[in-house]
Amino acid sequence: MLISYFASGDAIRSRCVSDIVLSGMLDVPAPPARLLADWEREISSRMVLEPGDVETMPLPRARARWPDYTRCVQAVSDWTCTSGLPGVLAASDVALMACRGARYHHDGAQYGGAAFCNLFLSEDKGLDLHFPSLGHRIPLSRGTAVIFDTGQPHGVIQRGSNGFDVADFPPDQDCVQIFLTWELPIEDAHVARAKGSLRRRPFDLVAAACGGSPAERRTGCCVRRFRLLVSGRLSAGMTRCRAARSSPAGDGLGVLGALGSTFSFIATFTIFPFAPGAWESAAGGFPAMTIVSAFLFQGCQAP
Repeated sequence: MLISYFASGDAIRSRCVSDIVLSGMLDVPAPPARLLADWEREISSRMVLEPGDVETMPLPRARARWPDYTRCVQAVSDWTCTSGLPGVLAASDVALMACRGARYHHDGAQYGGAAFCNLFLSEDKGLDLHFPSLGHRIPLSRGTAVIFDTGQPHGVIQRGSNGFDVADFPPDQDCVQIFLTWELPIEDAHVARAKGSLRRRPFDLVAAACGGSPAERRTGCCVRRFRLLVSGRLSAGMTRCRAARSSPAGDGLGVLGALGSTFSFIATFTIFPFAPGAWESAAGGFPAMTIVSAFLFQGCQAP
């Protein structure tokens, strides 16, 4: 089980990564020749698109030369509505992207609170969108629409291959895919219902007392949480110590109880780096948690 952490207001939330991938083929017109030529010049002269790279393209300029842009957006909007996501697309950020294949990765670190909705605009160039953890491949061609969790590992690879290989994307071969992508908020009720992934974990991190930038809040929140765990364990130990001192056994038993409580916390917390299967290898390892590390983290909480 993959777990994604994301900022939500003044809190750091956690959720299960959904294994649901929605896909469909939409009837969208081909981009005009003038726009295709503009994209080719942009890629060849203004950006270095190496095999495996995914880069942003200038959308405002493209829209000015793309009379069917609104029609493409409407096609995706209609599809999302029929998929149980009414009105979500209009409230979501959109970007124009280009990729020359894509190495396996996930986008949970930057977009943990979103699902991606992609509309591919290029013709079929023998590429597949591959989700290795799910064993799912989607052939890419003009009109391919996909919705998936940003925390789900994925890549764009040659059709028929078993994985990403730089040699599959030679410089003299056109392997570039252009696509529109929307960030669908995972906290939207319709998105959460469709993806089935917005479930609070028992170790959600509350950052209401943390200020600064989102990154600082995340760091400060984790430090605060660690301090709460430590102080909770120590407080629990001291409570046992005071209770034991009031018993006939006296001070020695109280000290032993406090030391035992503190040791149990340290032992549980320090086993994280060494626990087998604690980090999800398909998502690149740490900090993607599996049920093993989630169980240990829950065990670290103060009683």
